[in-house]
Amino acid sequence: GLHALEREIVGAAPDGLSLKQRLERLVGAAASQALCPRGPALEEVAPGRVVANDHGEFYMLEHELHVDRFHGDVPLARLRALPAESIEILAGEPVASAFDPARAVFLDTETTGLAGGAGTAAFLIGTGYLEGDRFVVRQYFMRDYNEEAAMLEALAAALARFAHVV
Repeated sequence: GLHALEREIVGAAPDGLSLKQRLERLVGAAASQALCPRGPALEEVAPGRVVANDHGEFYMLEHELHVDRFHGDVPLARLRALPAESIEILAGEPVASAFDPARAVFLDTETTGLAGGAGTAAFLIGTGYLEGDRFVVRQYFMRDYNEEAAMLEALAAALARFAHVV
């Protein structure tokens, strides 16, 4: 029972402690001994690389898809021939004459929440763009809060080469 578990984890009998004290001692010992199994390393489930800049480091994943590849029922190559009317409808304004899909980057974020303010961060930012006959998908991943500045610096530098952000 509980006494055997305590002896296994803490290495001693309860010594007349209250149930609350015994449970606190077990929780503390379990946390310090890392009894919970850890999952696989990030590199195993999401092969990428650590990127460093003047602001620190972050994790990046990147892969390319040939534009002949389908996303659902639509080949990615269709990005090159978007009808001007569709772009204007989606944008909600007449921008079609200036929009060039080859100079556009598609951006998406995953955040720690939607409340705004302190503590809300975009921990994963994905970009996609046409490059020759490839559609490049790049993911910027913040493994911890201290990597935010490095990740955002790299993202800002990457976005600077595009005329449009979608």
